[in-house]
Amino acid sequence: MTTRKSKHKVQIGDVYAVPLDSSNQRYGYVRMYHDPDVAILAVTSGQQLLELAEVEKYPIVRDVGSLRTNIEKGQWPILGNLPFGSEEEAWPGPRKQVSKIRPDIKKVVFKGHFISAEKFGEYENLPVFTTLTDEELVEEINSNPNLFHYIG
Repeated sequence: MTTRKSKHKVQIGDVYAVPLDSSNQRYGYVRMYHDPDVAILAVTSGQQLLELAEVEKYPIVRDVGSLRTNIEKGQWPILGNLPFGSEEEAWPGPRKQVSKIRPDIKKVVFKGHFISAEKFGEYENLPVFTTLTDEELVEEINSNPNLFHYIG
C-alpha cells in the first residue's frame, strides 16, 4: 500500500482509498473501471486504511463517472490492483443519460459509447449516469452511510 505524490497512470482494477474527512480519520474505497468510470465499494473504514484483501470482499454500491483529479495527482492512496475477470467486467453496466436541456433525447451510456435508447432497447429502468468531482464523490459516500459496512 503506497501513496503516490506525482501524476501517474491509473490502471483498470486499481483500488484507491478516498479520504472522507480533512483529517484522514475515515476512508471510502473505489475501484477503477475504464476511464472515466469508478465503482464505489460498499465499505468504509476509520483511522486506518484497509488492506486490498479486506476491500475485495465488498460489493459495488454504485458506478459513477469520476474526474479522478486526486487519483491522477497521486493524492489518494492506492491499495493495489484487483484485475477484473474479463474485459466485459472492466466496464460498468449500462446507465441512462438524463438531459435537462433535451429530455426528449434518450441515450444509454454503455462501454464508453452513447447509444440511443431506441437502439439499445432499454432506458427507463436503468440507473442514471452521473459524473462526480472528487468532492462530490466524497459527499456521495458520506451522505449514504447505511449503504456501507464500517470497519473501525
